[in-house]
Order: sequence, then C-alpha cells, then structure tokens
Amino acid sequence: MIRGLSSPDRSMSSAVADTVTRLNSARLSTCSSTRRYPLTPIFTIRSYAREDRASLIALLWELPLWYPRGLHWLQARLTDVEHGAASATIAVAHGATVGVIIDTPKAQDRGKLSTLYVAPGSRRRGLAGQLLQIRECSWIEQGLRTVSCTLPWPQGAATYRFLAGYGFTSVALARQRYGPRRDELVVTWQQH
Repeated sequence: MIRGLSSPDRSMSSAVADTVTRLNSARLSTCSSTRRYPLTPIFTIRSYAREDRASLIALLWELPLWYPRGLHWLQARLTDVEHGAASATIAVAHGATVGVIIDTPKAQDRGKLSTLYVAPGSRRRGLAGQLLQIRECSWIEQGLRTVSCTLPWPQGAATYRFLAGYGFTSVALARQRYGPRRDELVVTWQQH
C-alpha cells in the first residue's frame, strides 16, 4: 500500500478528479519497487456535505484556542459552504474526517484560504498537499488570480514553509492582530 493515496469522488468537478488521478499516477511512478501490490486508497477526498458538520467541528476542536470566537466563525463558515458562498474539501479515512481545506471567493479574482488542517495521526502522508492542489485547480477554474491566507507568527513558520512549496509568498506581518504576542503573517498565492 502506498501511503497518502486518495481516490477521486463523484462530487468533484472533472478537473479536480483529474488532479487526484494525476497525483496518484505521479506517486505510483516514483515507486522504485518492481513488485505489484493491490492499491487501496487510505484517504477519500470529497466535497463537504451538510452531514459532515459535526465531524468537522470535532476535527477542528482546537480552533477556539487559536482564534477568538473560533467556533462561532467555523459554524458561520460551514453555513456559507452549505449555501455555496464558500468551498470546503474534506479527507476521510476509515469513516473519520481527517483533513479539511476551506476557502472563500472574495472579489471577482481573489480568494481567501481560511483553513487547511490535517489530524495529527494523518500527517506526513501528503494529504495536505493533495487538498491544496485540488483547491488550486479549482481556483484556476474559477479564474482567481490571488488567494491570501494568514498564519499565526512565528508559530506558523512550518506551515509557511509548506505553503511556500506551493507558490505562496509572504506579503505582510500584522502585529498583535489578536492581542499581545499574537502576530499574523499574510501570505498569497498568485496564478501565473
């Protein structure tokens, strides 16, 4: 079994499903073994559905610790997703939600990546990268030119290094955004 493989879901657009298939093919082509093993996906990546609300809130239980009124914000954002005003893609493994990416279009050609989270037990398997690449494909389909994201700083340094690997660059540092010693780094992705 190759860790981190996911299978495309019928709820995805064809371009997003093609991205998942391409990621799987690329990962298979880097396998050095000549032996053939049956491939069983570990993750299923699919669009968020209303039935996922409780499991997603449980996955992001720490959000109120990171941001003031974090649970209220998450509930409002999921309502936006349910009404088509935002997008969420989730990863499921063995029936449990283990990853999520949430973004919102802001202006005609701009968006905001608000959440990218993978449960600790599912990290280091390429899942966050797959979620990000799937959403990037969607951003291009939507004609978004710029997507911004904010990270706690300096606690988010590792996340920034990860995002930089996908084309995000730092553009500003908002000092004390949520109180003393709670700075935020603003990063952006731009379509080339």
